[in-house]
Amino acid sequence: MKQKTYDFLIVGQGLAGSILAHTLIQEGYTLKIIDHEHRGSSSIVSAGIINPFTGPRLKLTDNFFEKFLKAKNFYQAIEKKLNTRLFHPIIQHRFLSSSEQYDYYLKRQLQFPQSFQFHTKDKIYIHDTASVNVRNFLKLSKNYFKKNSDFESAQFDYTQLQFKKNNLIYKNSSFYQLIFCEGYQNIYNPFFQHDLFQLSKGSIMNVEIQGLEKSFYNWGHWLVPNFNIDQHFYLGASYHWGIQYQANTEKEYALFTSKAPLPISKKVFTLKNHYTGIRPTTVNRQVLIQTSPQDSRLWLFNGFGSKGCLEIPHHAHSFINSLNKTRRS
Repeated sequence: MKQKTYDFLIVGQGLAGSILAHTLIQEGYTLKIIDHEHRGSSSIVSAGIINPFTGPRLKLTDNFFEKFLKAKNFYQAIEKKLNTRLFHPIIQHRFLSSSEQYDYYLKRQLQFPQSFQFHTKDKIYIHDTASVNVRNFLKLSKNYFKKNSDFESAQFDYTQLQFKKNNLIYKNSSFYQLIFCEGYQNIYNPFFQHDLFQLSKGSIMNVEIQGLEKSFYNWGHWLVPNFNIDQHFYLGASYHWGIQYQANTEKEYALFTSKAPLPISKKVFTLKNHYTGIRPTTVNRQVLIQTSPQDSRLWLFNGFGSKGCLEIPHHAHSFINSLNKTRRS
């Protein structure tokens, strides 16, 4: 069989791998993608939230507005390519749990007057919030890659990778560089150190709620619309260190709803599905974009955590800019 040559091999077609692949294709690179659809992948259970102000102190994500614009432009360009709707700007209803939180809100409002809108002393509206339909994005991206690139549904076999002077060989394909976007599966990758990861396990639920406006409701836990089905929302999320934790649906549901504010708790919830995934959480929440100590042609593109929908388009763009500078030089 004749050997095919590509610029890149991407291992993993989760959120990181898909966004990176689209960006590389847009820049004119050729690539092959190998993906095994690992059960428990965090991308598969993602609610796709983009939230500018997080935590009890309403801290703004670093360089948020620059990243938000880049993410918005990326998803809207992909919408045209895939002929679908993926990026949904939504208003965030943020419920405040204490007078201290209200004081933080007043400080943030002075800093970012366009981002906040006062409603009551117990609730504020936060703009610059969005939800990405991750499930549709991954499904339609796979179909696109199968038609326009070379896509293989298979487990990557690390032992089959051959290192040549001018290229890398994997089975019947040749590459100049290989990028691992494996999520939590990276802990089994022999080419990178594993102590950078501190994996966590979490759950979200798909619930039906009649008569609730399609917005993002945040009280520490949250509801965000499931844009695939009317009157359905994602309810989440839990956070458990380690991957051995076995989620209990009844306990998780009680955790999510126990402190729900009155306008939410009065609604009738119908639980439809319970999803659990493993997050490739890293030590100190650091993003991992680096080469292997064994060979600089092997890259790791990982560690974006719960802010992946916001962070990955930014980092994919920066990563490819650095590649383009190297290529031009």
